[in-house]
Amino acid sequence: MLLSENLNFGFAQISTMRLVFLIGFVFWLFVMWYEARKDGFDDERFFRHGFGFNNFWRPVLLSIKSYLFIYPSL
Repeated sequence: MLLSENLNFGFAQISTMRLVFLIGFVFWLFVMWYEARKDGFDDERFFRHGFGFNNFWRPVLLSIKSYLFIYPSL
């Protein structure tokens, strides 16, 4: 079975690659949270240290946003 390049949900048209990346990112977040919990991090500490937007994630998310703005047909 082949997937189409775009999926249509009513009036919304969603790229299949964006959907795959979103599902992968959510799965990655779950794995990181689960492993951090096993290592003794509580939820607040994990999100505070792991997702501090001033450290690493803010530039990464801004570069992804600018890439998607430049190439919207992804």
